[in-house]
Amino acid sequence: DANNPVFAAGDEFIVNIGKDVVAVPAYMFYGAFVKEINFAADGALEFIEDYAFASARITTLDIPDSVVSIGNQAFRGAVHLKSITLGANVEEIGAWAFAFTSKLQTLELNDTLYKIDNYAFYETGLTKITIPFSVEYIGRLDPFTGANVEVSAYTYSYAAKYYADHVDLGIYYTTIDVADLTYEVVGDGIKITGFTGEYTRYMGIPAEIDGKPVVAIGAKAFMNGQNRVVRAIKLPDSVTIIGEQAFRAFINLHTVEAANVNDIGIRAFMYCSKLTNANFADENLTVRYDAFKGCPVGTDELK
Repeated sequence: DANNPVFAAGDEFIVNIGKDVVAVPAYMFYGAFVKEINFAADGALEFIEDYAFASARITTLDIPDSVVSIGNQAFRGAVHLKSITLGANVEEIGAWAFAFTSKLQTLELNDTLYKIDNYAFYETGLTKITIPFSVEYIGRLDPFTGANVEVSAYTYSYAAKYYADHVDLGIYYTTIDVADLTYEVVGDGIKITGFTGEYTRYMGIPAEIDGKPVVAIGAKAFMNGQNRVVRAIKLPDSVTIIGEQAFRAFINLHTVEAANVNDIGIRAFMYCSKLTNANFADENLTVRYDAFKGCPVGTDELK
């Protein structure tokens, strides 16, 4: 506990976290003069618990990919800390976790982050921060209070609603390479019939192929088992039809931008269990059988 940390203050020392360590216990190095923390490659560490390294004297911190949770006040008062690299799988950052780190200048939040609790980055040296789309919980007390931080959030995200007066970034889409598509000519336009490339988180459909506008997404064009990669899809204004099961079971898909689509096929977005933002044609929208079965968004919410 706070009165009896495992390692008390004294000479500076280096902490090496072994490969089989799953958690750094609460208060383990609280108040100790830790000048460096090394994590074993391919280690099992998942949890850095409350106050684990509070007041450490580290200058840089590289959280390994195995870590999923950083506890309350875990690095509070690490006044020499200048940069943090979060592992790819960190899901939650506890209250006051990095508070009072006034020299902190470099931090990039990862796309698996779900929760940032109260005052997590209170009085840091940060000047800009972008909140990932994945964040669905932000503490009642703004995590970035106490410093002049420019906070940015993505269109439709939870963070954009939380920071209603802050900059809204929109979503940067990666347009699919035409070489990765199969397609056919329909009238004066193109219908996409299949995709052979690698999926990206924010996927943009090309507006033209062979000089003709893309007007339709064919049946099962992008369906490929259970898709865990894609978070958002943007269709060009020329597309008016989405065929049956075209994006079925995109289980992490949260946003679809398809302003002129007025015909959505059978089971087109079935089992897209995180789909909450869907923008389609304002008038004469036809939504066919089970198009949104298993989705949070309902036909009454479509716009």
